[in-house]
Amino acid sequence: MEARSFAASRSSSQDHLYKKIGPLLPFASISEKPRMRTRGILGPCLYRRVMIWVVTSLIVVTIVFFKTQDNVYDVAVNLPGSLSHAPAAHGSAQGPSTPQQLNAQQQQQQQQQQQQQQKVQPQQQPNVVVQQQQQQGQLQGSVEAHEHIESDDERRNRLEILKRMPWLAFKHLDGYFWGLKTVVPKSHHVPEYPNRTREAPLPEPPRVMPLSVAKPYNPYNTAEKVQRCYLDVDEKIPAPDIWAYPGVPQHMPEPALGSYEIFGMKDDVCFDRFGRYGPYGLGYDKEEGGAGVGNDTEKSNSERIWSETGKIDYRNIDWGSAQDRCLEKNKDRFLKPDPKSDELKPELGKKGRIAVVIRTYTGFKWTDHAILNFRALINELSLRSGGEYQVHFLMHVRDEDIPIWADEETVQKVLDANMPKEFHGLVTLWSVPQMRLFYPGQFGDAIANPSGSDIHGVYRSAHFPLQIFAMQHPEYEHFWNWEMDMRFLGSYYELFDRIGKWADKQPRPMAWERSARYYIPEHHGTWEDFSATVRNDTLHSGRPTIFGPVRFAGKTPLRAEQTGRSMLPASCEYGKDKSKCGIGEGADIITLNPIFDVEQSGWVFWNDATGYESPPPRRCAIVTASRLSRRLLSAMHEEVFLNHHTAFSEMFPPTVALHHGLKAVFAPHPIYIDRAWQPLGSSIDAAFNGGRDHSTSGRGSPFDLANEHNHKGTSWYFNSEFAGLVWRRWLGYAQVDGRDKHGGIAGQGTLRGGRDEEESELSTGRLCLRSMLVHPIKFEDPNERK
Repeated sequence: MEARSFAASRSSSQDHLYKKIGPLLPFASISEKPRMRTRGILGPCLYRRVMIWVVTSLIVVTIVFFKTQDNVYDVAVNLPGSLSHAPAAHGSAQGPSTPQQLNAQQQQQQQQQQQQQQKVQPQQQPNVVVQQQQQQGQLQGSVEAHEHIESDDERRNRLEILKRMPWLAFKHLDGYFWGLKTVVPKSHHVPEYPNRTREAPLPEPPRVMPLSVAKPYNPYNTAEKVQRCYLDVDEKIPAPDIWAYPGVPQHMPEPALGSYEIFGMKDDVCFDRFGRYGPYGLGYDKEEGGAGVGNDTEKSNSERIWSETGKIDYRNIDWGSAQDRCLEKNKDRFLKPDPKSDELKPELGKKGRIAVVIRTYTGFKWTDHAILNFRALINELSLRSGGEYQVHFLMHVRDEDIPIWADEETVQKVLDANMPKEFHGLVTLWSVPQMRLFYPGQFGDAIANPSGSDIHGVYRSAHFPLQIFAMQHPEYEHFWNWEMDMRFLGSYYELFDRIGKWADKQPRPMAWERSARYYIPEHHGTWEDFSATVRNDTLHSGRPTIFGPVRFAGKTPLRAEQTGRSMLPASCEYGKDKSKCGIGEGADIITLNPIFDVEQSGWVFWNDATGYESPPPRRCAIVTASRLSRRLLSAMHEEVFLNHHTAFSEMFPPTVALHHGLKAVFAPHPIYIDRAWQPLGSSIDAAFNGGRDHSTSGRGSPFDLANEHNHKGTSWYFNSEFAGLVWRRWLGYAQVDGRDKHGGIAGQGTLRGGRDEEESELSTGRLCLRSMLVHPIKFEDPNERK
């Protein structure tokens, strides 16, 4: 919310005073006071005047000094321009004015919540409640004994940060960090947030005895006739299952942004690290064929994961060969390209295949955890699906002097130096000199080039090598563009399959408008409610909706468009039911963040477009992870090589889709936040849909440089800090955690989690979380950072 909106809520009689003093003071500290009479001060005696002025000045300075000390926390929390005020303390109209008062009130509130917890769960025996409270007190005492004592400089720095980022004052959520001993059925689950009856954080939940048992997790369509695939040539090692626990940890929050329900993804199971990664080598040594990590973490009752397959020996696995063998066994299930046109021929009962293209580069440091992640991705998407997906690594060779097209020996040297042997058969190399050969000529000046980078370089034109890859692989209908620092806690197949099917079912009318907004269930209600809200906001804005190709000065039609071919499906033809237009049509682009109008958005690269006569209409989705159709990549390829049009990496695919009337969809997958934003729903909407017409576009966009800090506490964004914290805690490593005392400022707080804590009798065990995308993950084992 902008400062002027905050000021608008004040009474008109005080507007002039607010403007005069400035927007950085809390409203409670601004008031008109009677003016001191000047006749008594300006008397005839000089000494009298001097004494009065000196005494008055001292009084004023003293009052201001103590007033500032008392209100410094209030200023940090209740800044005009913040999204909302922090929740007021019980019995107080304005909430706490000092950290000491806040801590006391939090303790009082926690005691009240514990009493409520006992009322909510009457089945629990009183002696168990007492024991749990004693355990919690012992743990708290242990934590406090090791807490960092904040210096005056650190406190001033923290309060200065709070002024810039008021959301840091919201209370942290603890529900992500309760372990396996608290897992309950979904029907008994009470989320810590959003929760309209109890204020976060909630007290530690009771242990559930006995523990639930992990089971193989199968998100695949069992009705399809899929030939089973194996890791080895002799077909003795079947593609393994991952394992999940039925239920979720008590008080684990619900996603604040996005939804499981709309995609048909399961939200009533949780995954621990051994159920997720144990089948791929977590928890046993490299001498046994494992990854060599996980043994240094708590691992009680993890052996069940290997009860059916045993500990798989991955030392001689060739994933490229395994994928090819799997496809050969299942090839009759899929569409094939026409040899003459390279277009996929529709055939009843057969489906198109999807490539998952992972972007990597020479010099990338392969860790044991990274290897685990990509074993999981290949197995779950390709082998377990019977060849529906095929995984590729698109490797950028950064040394431009290496002639990667010269001979096989040169290629092999690059692979040996930069890629684990098990993935060699999945790699395609590319370099910037190659891109200059594929896309020669003069591209003209960009409208703006903030990075100062080369137009053929990966920073500004990461889509160039993907376009070439797509043109060289006509066997795929869609291409997922994926990055090395993304992780999914859950089944990759469930994520990709459910999102893809949902997007293909979305109607075209108002798809651009829906895709420009975050879906916040607590604020918007159901998906149908959200769609109605978008429709109403758009109608009241007076702006025309986007449907089909857009017109702008200097637009160059594609060659297909010049022949009269329409980009709209038959369901959108004149006379058809418009509400069904686009339903069943494969989405040309599926993004994992909203697709926003960059004009006046404050996004730093909004004007990095090249080759156009004048600035064209542009759209962007932050983070390049997305599913792109062959049709869209072909259009992008033509725009570049024929028209010399391009734009910044995250902007070009949705912009080309906008220009030529292709189907674009933002898939609102579940995104979690680390704090209890208040008021529920509306505060998050104000921050994340604070742009034009309650969207992410235009002024107030969450992608403005001044607003991107709001994403730091989310599980999915390029600058997220929470993603790495919760991921490493889930892996079993202790992390510096700033909850409670330090306001969550990065690098401050207490070391929490890890083996000692998880193995303690007082602990709730290792973490078990619902499926979620996390990004960015720059390191996993803390030793990797060193």
